[in-house]
Amino acid sequence: MPKRRKTWTVKEKVDIIQWHRMNGLNQTATADEFGCGRKSVREWEQKYEELLQLSGGSKTKKMKKVHPGAEPLSLALDFELLEYLNIERDKGCAVTNFMLQNKAREIAVQQRIADFRASNGWLLRWKRRNNVGIRRGTNDSQKVPEDYQEQLLAFRRAIIHKREEKDYALNNIVNMDQTMVRFDMVYKRTNNERGQRTIRLATTGGAKKGFTVALAASASGIKLPACIYFKERNGQIPPCVHAALHIPDNVKVAASPNGWMRSPEVERWIRNRLDAVREHDDTVPLLVVLDRYTAHNSAATRDLLEELGIDIVYIPAGCTSLVQPMDVSVNKPFKDKMRQLWTEWFSTHDERTPAGNLRMATRQQVINWVSTAWESVAEDIIVTAFLRCGISNAMDGTEDDEARDELPDPDEQDDLENDAAGLLFDDEGEDSDDDIDFEGFEEEEMNDIEQ
Repeated sequence: MPKRRKTWTVKEKVDIIQWHRMNGLNQTATADEFGCGRKSVREWEQKYEELLQLSGGSKTKKMKKVHPGAEPLSLALDFELLEYLNIERDKGCAVTNFMLQNKAREIAVQQRIADFRASNGWLLRWKRRNNVGIRRGTNDSQKVPEDYQEQLLAFRRAIIHKREEKDYALNNIVNMDQTMVRFDMVYKRTNNERGQRTIRLATTGGAKKGFTVALAASASGIKLPACIYFKERNGQIPPCVHAALHIPDNVKVAASPNGWMRSPEVERWIRNRLDAVREHDDTVPLLVVLDRYTAHNSAATRDLLEELGIDIVYIPAGCTSLVQPMDVSVNKPFKDKMRQLWTEWFSTHDERTPAGNLRMATRQQVINWVSTAWESVAEDIIVTAFLRCGISNAMDGTEDDEARDELPDPDEQDDLENDAAGLLFDDEGEDSDDDIDFEGFEEEEMNDIEQ
């Protein structure tokens, strides 16, 4: 660390803030790099434009001294492009590499910079200088509300009130959630020899085809059968096809017109699966915790729950990542296992259609994968998930510390995920499931089903 100094020239202050802006805007790092105080860095940052004018407006003089690596072609171009990015992101717009390169070329023309191509290599170096990287967007439905703490408090009070009133056994406190599973579960990255410009990833063409799996479990760790919903135009799997399927005990198979779990499917699940938890004995108190998906919150669903004497507490909108056990700890290991099973199958798969394309997995195969993946989710993971969500904690308060009250830092979470991915691939984070639209099974696929 440089020896701390007490006086700085205007030029030096400008150079320091230029380095500060191109190296992550971290006051501590900048202070350590130049031996100045963090307060000074903050004040110089606020007065940067004034300091720049006082210094004569030169943005390139002495840059080599304070900037690590190659000198930028134009600091003015760098700063203007970063300003464009920030403006677009403030509007919530997604900004692609192509958009950045086009804008950079436009700025270069305005600044009369000749022969500037804004190549991929230049863009990569610009992003490194300005601490810019690819990030995953979050859906509106996943956005945690600003008053999430108040909503979590109200949710947990509702849980406590119900438990004090009915004294449910942990076996009879249930959470259910649906998750979409793609028919092709290919990794988006791979180890590969350096130098190749094209990295091909083979698939069966089923990346936009899938099915819904409803996972449910009790606070004691008991898993209900995983319910699979395939797409069938009339909402039913043909009897001859269904009869030919081998369905494991921990799986139930059905269909819907769009492959999703709609209100009719939710109502059947309540009657046939949820009520079976207490062996259809309406004298046994039963509590179900559900998110506010339309089919869960419909009048027909609420009426059925009331008819059967099943109590319900709804998770606050936008808070499923905090207090829905299936979302918090269960869906991810389930889908990770599904991806592993698909990858192992695909690595030895060479069956082809008459047109010569790789054939997609059959319904029987995905049913087997769901069974194996659901079996692999340990009971203690489920028990811990309910505790973390503040649903099953001891009523005497001895387990209150198990509940998560603070919103996870998204940057910290992304860093952890990227670090873990880097151990395997040394690459950027993988696409989320939200990047692919769900389509379900098509009618002509009936001809490819194993019978």
